[in-house]
Amino acid sequence: MKIVLALAKGSTMRMRLALVFVFLCNAVNAFGQQAALPDGAVLHVASAPGAINQLVFSPDGNWLAATSKNSILLFNANTGKELRRWNASKGDVGAIVFTPDGKTLASGSDVGVVLWDPTNAKERRRIATDSPVKALAFNRNGESLTACLANASVHQWNSANGTLITSQALDAKPLVPTLAPTAEHIVWGTQQSKERFEVRWLDVRTGKRFAPLDPRAANTEKIGGGGIAPSGMAFSPDGKLLAISELDQNRANTIRVWEAI
Repeated sequence: MKIVLALAKGSTMRMRLALVFVFLCNAVNAFGQQAALPDGAVLHVASAPGAINQLVFSPDGNWLAATSKNSILLFNANTGKELRRWNASKGDVGAIVFTPDGKTLASGSDVGVVLWDPTNAKERRRIATDSPVKALAFNRNGESLTACLANASVHQWNSANGTLITSQALDAKPLVPTLAPTAEHIVWGTQQSKERFEVRWLDVRTGKRFAPLDPRAANTEKIGGGGIAPSGMAFSPDGKLLAISELDQNRANTIRVWEAI
């Protein structure tokens, strides 16, 4: 069994987008030929020997970067051809993100952040952290890089020289902390009781905290019923929508889509 990546076409309520599905299947059939694509898939991208942990497209959509354990794999998103792979850290790579111009790829691990040239896998800059990196995002012009760390803190650096710009603390145990695509905001869940949670919102640039978001409020677009804990969050590419996946008592998920601040 191998991890196989396939590209598929999909849609949301407000936009068309390309989806990447990661699934377990046999990479080849009994005759040694590549197995048929699942319904809806348009391209077989690659097979990898281990679990695929992170996936991200370059801004122009021509590259697809993936992480598997301590490695980064880069593919041509139009043909599925693997362009290169390299060891990015001693431990697992926890996050990857391209700069808005696509000329730099940042990766986060247990010991810090590394900025890479994706055309040759050469290291451009290294920024040490005192806690594993869980999420990364560049600002609109790529001049600053923001990281959410496992110790419930958010740090922002100058991308060119690695100088720390700002550092802020979140709650003691943030759930699924998620950065907006332009690194202007970070959201995370906090468990209020066994049957209720809140989503909190921080402006990374100013430190301003917004009123907690109540996932059970009525003014939402939703699929399913109410949840008791967050299982995932994602911003739309323009940062205007926030999707929250909530887990209920039966381990089923609800998805609610909010207009972001």
